[in-house]
Amino acid sequence: MQNEVQTSAGVFAYTMRRVARARRLTIAVRAGGEILVTAPARLGEGEIKNLFEKRAARIARAVAYFSRLPKPTTLPPATPTESTTLEEMLISLVARAASALGITTPPFAVKAMRSRFGSCSARGALSFSDSLRALPHELSEYVAVHEVCHCIEHNHSQAFWTLVERLVPDWRARRQALKKYNFVINTRG
Repeated sequence: MQNEVQTSAGVFAYTMRRVARARRLTIAVRAGGEILVTAPARLGEGEIKNLFEKRAARIARAVAYFSRLPKPTTLPPATPTESTTLEEMLISLVARAASALGITTPPFAVKAMRSRFGSCSARGALSFSDSLRALPHELSEYVAVHEVCHCIEHNHSQAFWTLVERLVPDWRARRQALKKYNFVINTRG
């Protein structure tokens, strides 16, 4: 549902998504400058307006930045060859990262993910977005290393980033470059 809210930083148009399982209110700015609000089903409009006002300057900066990036576009479904190639690449990257860290190669799945290129469950199972096929190899490598490191450190602490840096010394540049490819995720309805 499309809405608008007036704040001290101006008027923001946003898409509202009510989710019964949501525990908190979130405001996300996506590539193209689109604002997406996710709210618990019973949260009042006043609380949404209050959060917009509280974060108005930050939201305005994010909209200005992300408006320069292309809006998400739908990737066509992966061909069998693309799926096989991506899976083989991830098998190699995950195994190499796990070996370098001295851990057992974690299981992983490739699937359509709406908002991330990868994730690691509390049990150490990895998931990768099929959108990785649209990225340069060095960025896919960064995503794979990042998620394998979460098998040891389930957070973004200094210890986690030290692990990532051990395997990908230029991780900061790759993480920054990855932001330019945000348009290939969030592409499914």
